[in-house]
Amino acid sequence: MKQWFKTKFGLAPFKEVQLIEFSYSNIKNQKENSMKQYNLLLNEEVIQAHIELSTKKGIMILVLGTNPEQLLKKEGFEYKIISKKIISYEKVLENNNQFKI
Repeated sequence: MKQWFKTKFGLAPFKEVQLIEFSYSNIKNQKENSMKQYNLLLNEEVIQAHIELSTKKGIMILVLGTNPEQLLKKEGFEYKIISKKIISYEKVLENNNQFKI
């Protein structure tokens, strides 16, 4: 049975998550950019994801224990990880504007 965690917003499925910021170089147009973001979101380990073509940067919130490098390689990104942080899921709920790239 899945464990749930108390937050000030009620019960949450995660206590902590990974916040990954990365840059990428191999996407050339908005259609490809949208498809890559969509494909990231299809992965069960990805809670939220956003990639921005104009800055060539992306951000993902992942389930703890997920290997971001493996995930980005699987989706065909040429990438460089900028930062990895473990944050509380309550913080994600509190400020759902994590995507300031």
